[in-house]
Amino acid sequence: MAKVIFDLDDYCNKYNCFDELLKLKKEIPNLKVTLFTIPGRIKLQLLEDTKFQDWIQLAVHGIYHDSNFEFAKKSYAEAYYQLWKSHDPFFYVKGFKAPGWQISTQTMRVLKDLGWWVAVQYSDGRYNGHPDGPHQPPIPEGLSYYACNELPDDVISIHGHTWDTCGNSIKDLKPELMKYKDCEFEFIDNFIKK
Repeated sequence: MAKVIFDLDDYCNKYNCFDELLKLKKEIPNLKVTLFTIPGRIKLQLLEDTKFQDWIQLAVHGIYHDSNFEFAKKSYAEAYYQLWKSHDPFFYVKGFKAPGWQISTQTMRVLKDLGWWVAVQYSDGRYNGHPDGPHQPPIPEGLSYYACNELPDDVISIHGHTWDTCGNSIKDLKPELMKYKDCEFEFIDNFIKK
């Protein structure tokens, strides 16, 4: 039977899907989800409400996510300061996904040095220089990563957003999720490559 990794981008107060997820959990008891969270845009109360759900995992998704290029050109010092300052280990796992998948090599070096993992589309940098998002370099040696398009055949990745954008909101993804309601759902942490 297949395993399912379900993740959503942009979790914050503005794009709060907590109640939708609670309803979905009633329909899919096995549900687990990794929420890529915007630390600079989420209030403590929502973090606390979310943290105490053992089927929800929070990882960092930019700092303010003002654009998809927030971490595309960061220097080592800039990335280190922002990531170190934003991470509260009580709430977040040591996981990071850059807004729009756009990340600098220097940011990836910081993640490696801090002992974090990074979420990418592909580990080999095949989208680096792509017109839709040119800042997707290959994973540097020694950085732990999750590549959503490089999973074993028996693992299904369902990626979306906490709000109605890109055609992959919770509402849009629900029919796909329901197909796998009897499957085992896993956190991204269980599929990190070193």
